[in-house]
Amino acid sequence: MRAATVAVTLSLVFASVPAIADDRRELAAELMGMQQGSKQNFDMGMQEMEEGLRAQLDQEQLDTGKPTCTKDALANVWRTEMNWKVLQSKTTAIYAEEFTEDELEDLIDFFKSDVGRMFLAKMPRVNARMQQVNQELFQAGLSKLQTAVEKCRTGAKGEGKR
Repeated sequence: MRAATVAVTLSLVFASVPAIADDRRELAAELMGMQQGSKQNFDMGMQEMEEGLRAQLDQEQLDTGKPTCTKDALANVWRTEMNWKVLQSKTTAIYAEEFTEDELEDLIDFFKSDVGRMFLAKMPRVNARMQQVNQELFQAGLSKLQTAVEKCRTGAKGEGKR
């Protein structure tokens, strides 16, 4: 009798897991839908990458004198594989896995508040500025790293001559 009670209890618990996950997924999707700044940043980044791809293909064509492949065909592949819908789906799943239902509800409430709406409105500019700072830091760090590598090479060559 005890084994049957445990089995029934476990089956009820496991049967409720998908419902909990579905509730959390719906909340996570609502939260993602509130973050239009994220979509704008993503779209801008994808547009920059697509433009970079097109420029690279143009340069390859100039270098080789022959078309490498059509830019539009590659851009279509890029848009199919890297688009907001794909990212949103994967991010929604991550939110649903990482946050509890209560946490998701609290986040949604926050983003519906005046301060939350202000935060969302300013995030595209903040993210753009942060991206610029990251690029500047990366470039400066890379330059210093290259200098350090050159010093190591020069020092290593000098030691070998002794």
